[in-house]
Amino acid sequence: MVTQHRFLQVNLNRSAMAMALMRKTIEEKNIDLVLAQEPNIKALGTSDIYCDTKQDAVIIVCDIFKSNVSECGKGPGYVWVRIEDTLYYSCYFSPNKSNQQFLCFLDKLQRDIKGKKNTNKMIISGDLNAKSKTWGAKYTDSRGKILEEFIAEAGLWIINVGNRPTFQTERGSSVIDITLATEMVAKEISNWYVDTDSENLSNHNNIFYTRNKQTKRIQEPEKTNSWILNTAGLEKIKKLIAEYWDFPINADLNEKVKYLRETIKEVCNNSLSKTNKSKRRPPVYWWNAEIAELRRTTIKKRRENLDKTGRDINIEDRRKQAEVAYKS
Repeated sequence: MVTQHRFLQVNLNRSAMAMALMRKTIEEKNIDLVLAQEPNIKALGTSDIYCDTKQDAVIIVCDIFKSNVSECGKGPGYVWVRIEDTLYYSCYFSPNKSNQQFLCFLDKLQRDIKGKKNTNKMIISGDLNAKSKTWGAKYTDSRGKILEEFIAEAGLWIINVGNRPTFQTERGSSVIDITLATEMVAKEISNWYVDTDSENLSNHNNIFYTRNKQTKRIQEPEKTNSWILNTAGLEKIKKLIAEYWDFPINADLNEKVKYLRETIKEVCNNSLSKTNKSKRRPPVYWWNAEIAELRRTTIKKRRENLDKTGRDINIEDRRKQAEVAYKS
């Protein structure tokens, strides 16, 4: 049996508005797990967010996963959860630190991973501010070479596809966000892409991918009926059951039970409203048609304003306009 999970990876640039818009993206794209970096610190109070010790990396566990987190932990610049049989890491490393500090960070991360059992299924997503042609950058820098060695030693696969920029401003763009996985998980990942068309109010683009996970078939529980019941409704069905009841007094007890169950079900179906069992997430409360139209306009303008090198020459001005619209 194959279970499909959808992932979002993004650096939120410490923006409260980017985090709010991310919630809308979760709803629209049916995202199951978010691996994010540089969150807005004031927005970290919700129970679905797991954060590292420096508030630089977060994992946001969405509906389908909530009851399946068996372990979690954190360190400086990384946070992890275990969901079913898979480890998920979100990582961040600042561009302002030295290569020696980067080596120390990767060493701590590697020791954290090695200290765990069952690490053959793992995904690591992060903004490590390292460039390499191996994952789509225009050139390989010194930090990229260090990260390449870490990846090779850990036996990880690079999931990045193509060379669309993961970081994009009017001053330039680069590929500094990376998705890694162990071999077993890498073979289950598909549709990895950088969304350069949509506005997310961050200077990093959204990254999406899907995991088609092989799972054992679990017997589904028997479906039950559920109705909206209040005092008036209860009195109504008691009266209707009395009117429906027409069964021999000396009948078999099991037959009486079966008849009573069917009678109650029929009366409730005909007389009461059923509860809403929809699995869809509730809509984001602040989203409306005006904001949706503003986002469509922003996306259109972004496409119109790309220069020959692919840079968005007016991205900062439009981002500020979008932030003003959101605040209003």
